[in-house]
Amino acid sequence: MHLYFIVLKPRVNSSCGTDVRSVNGRGYHELMVQAQSPVRIFLDVDGVLNSYPVPEPRFRREKRKAVRAWNYELHYRPHIVQLMERFVRRRHAQLVWLSTWSHLCTEEIEPKLGFTGRYAVEPMPDSSFNYYADDPHTWWKAKAVERFLREHPDERAIWIDDDLVQPATLEHFTVLFGERLLMIAPEYSKGLTEAHFKQMRRFTPPAPRTPHRTTPAEIATSEMSADPAGPSGPAAVPPTETRPDPTGPEQNNPYSLTPRPRKLRL
Repeated sequence: MHLYFIVLKPRVNSSCGTDVRSVNGRGYHELMVQAQSPVRIFLDVDGVLNSYPVPEPRFRREKRKAVRAWNYELHYRPHIVQLMERFVRRRHAQLVWLSTWSHLCTEEIEPKLGFTGRYAVEPMPDSSFNYYADDPHTWWKAKAVERFLREHPDERAIWIDDDLVQPATLEHFTVLFGERLLMIAPEYSKGLTEAHFKQMRRFTPPAPRTPHRTTPAEIATSEMSADPAGPSGPAAVPPTETRPDPTGPEQNNPYSLTPRPRKLRL
């Protein structure tokens, strides 16, 4: 019996001198990222996805579409909807609706705007809508975001709402949570843009890799590869398998794709 000892040495990034140890080819930093909770994205609708009314020249230039959801007409960009869902898939993030549309986000907004996924909703508790956007202690959206960040002190969030232009609300959340919260206030007439996604990308880590799970078939194949002889003796060549004749015409044909045997040099 032979015993083999394997010594794992850390890989050192020569550019910065950082000790980047790896486990199965993956760095410790990546493993730590995967252990983190996803960044919560609180997403509004009007002024973010919908910018009704959009003038006709810009409507065509931005390739917008018009749909009716509930009793309203919405002007939105399908490209932005696709970017949002792609972002949620590729980044370590979780989308939650935070809009006065409340539960209509799943009943009307998602199917009408072409969302392929179904996302959670933070329901509007009353009929105050956005009347108190300048008062973070009264505005229901502000209270919902603050409650989440206080109840989850190790998590971060992105809040996207066109009403996040109120100085009192901005200052309140900046002082309380600092870099834990990224606040994005799109211009109502334009809504969410590609530039905003760049900010979001810098704020969120990549989505964790799904670990590979070995199937029973792979286990059986691995065991056969480890013991090719098997319990009944040497492995036999299947009867349907044909082996090329090393002296056949293909071996002497210079244009044949079959490699010719080389002479052993002593």
